[in-house]
Amino acid sequence: MVDPEPRPALTGTELSKMSPKLPTPGQPNGPKKKWYESPEGWKLAIEGLTLIAVVVYAVVTYYQWRDLRCNFAAEQRAWVMPFKYGEAVDDSGYVVGARVFYRNTGKTPALRAFAVANWVPRKEMIPTRDTQPVSGVASLSLPPDGETDKTIPIPADTVRLIMAGNSCGYIFGTVWYDDIFGHSHWVEFCAKVGPRFESFLSVPGSPHEEASDAQ
Repeated sequence: MVDPEPRPALTGTELSKMSPKLPTPGQPNGPKKKWYESPEGWKLAIEGLTLIAVVVYAVVTYYQWRDLRCNFAAEQRAWVMPFKYGEAVDDSGYVVGARVFYRNTGKTPALRAFAVANWVPRKEMIPTRDTQPVSGVASLSLPPDGETDKTIPIPADTVRLIMAGNSCGYIFGTVWYDDIFGHSHWVEFCAKVGPRFESFLSVPGSPHEEASDAQ
């Protein structure tokens, strides 16, 4: 019996072609599905969109609540401002200076309200801001429509000139107060003293007529 002719040895490439392809660990058989082709994918997408909608709703609700709260506070808070000027008289009936009256025109009390006020002979001496005292100033609470006043001393010689019919000097000052919502406020005033304290004129271009709520 004649031996058959020996076959040539197979190469590695040929052997790999003949071997069955097995799936690698962690990979399922067949092509991977898109997320929208499975119920689980749609479930995750809906959950994600729901979470985004909840976050957006919470943010919008917060800003709406904040705006409503700010509007409510602005409508209900205290508003204190000067509304009238006049002469200041001592216990003996002598005119000693000017007097500024201020009122709470808001709907709730003004807390810890106090004022500082001064007189100067020339407009250029009016400061841009008054320094708020840190102690030694008596404060009070002003109910809605409550009024109080502040006396502004003026030198006796100047008072006599004013009572004689002259317009002399300027009065200015600041009122500080808190509202019941925990916010602090201030308002300035400035006026030119008219003859016999019968008129107090506005001062065009004065830097001392601003308020914290106008900035």
